[in-house]
Amino acid sequence: DYDDEAWDTLLDQLSVDEMTGMLNDCAYNTGAVESISKPETSEPDGPAGFTSLTGPTGNCAYCSEFIMAQTWNVELMERMGEMVGQEALASGYNGWYAPAFNTHRSPFAGRNFEYYSEDPLVSGAMAAQVVAGSKEAGTYCFVKHLVANGQDTYRDSLYEWMSEQALREVYLPAFRMLVRSGATGIMTSYNRLGATWAGGNAGLLTDVLRGEWGFAGCVITDYADHHA
Repeated sequence: DYDDEAWDTLLDQLSVDEMTGMLNDCAYNTGAVESISKPETSEPDGPAGFTSLTGPTGNCAYCSEFIMAQTWNVELMERMGEMVGQEALASGYNGWYAPAFNTHRSPFAGRNFEYYSEDPLVSGAMAAQVVAGSKEAGTYCFVKHLVANGQDTYRDSLYEWMSEQALREVYLPAFRMLVRSGATGIMTSYNRLGATWAGGNAGLLTDVLRGEWGFAGCVITDYADHHA
């Protein structure tokens, strides 16, 4: 259980170097920790199936997510998640950096092909079924990108401005749906919300995600150590 006291006993066995490695050296994987018999994991990128920046993975390629959203078919999305989960088993993968479902904010955003829709209900409903399907095969997902990634050119210097009402009514609901439907992993976005980087935003990650929504899973950044 998440609140089991045995976690304290386990974590107390980790050295500072081991904890640092777990936090800093985990792109597309988590390293083995021999002191607690933790195995290495493999977590390729998505969201159109398992993809890689360094070459083909030999797995299936699926259509763009905005094409998936136009089917309005949640059963098909669950089946797609199941198929990706089966590919993970066959390929020795454990997790998946997907699905991606930021709300379309601008027609010029470089990741719109990776996101389902401008509608948070459609986005959340589709992504929830993909996650559910992949979990059936034992594959966990890091859903992304939390939140408001509206541009990819110079996105690490992007300041996204909006009212709290807009954030809560348009950009956060799809992620809330995923948390409440059992997602266990989340990836943050490059951009800033106002002047604060999304991956280090206490209001977003602690107050809303952990506090209001009760998320008890894992949060990772989208390669954003340059914000430190």
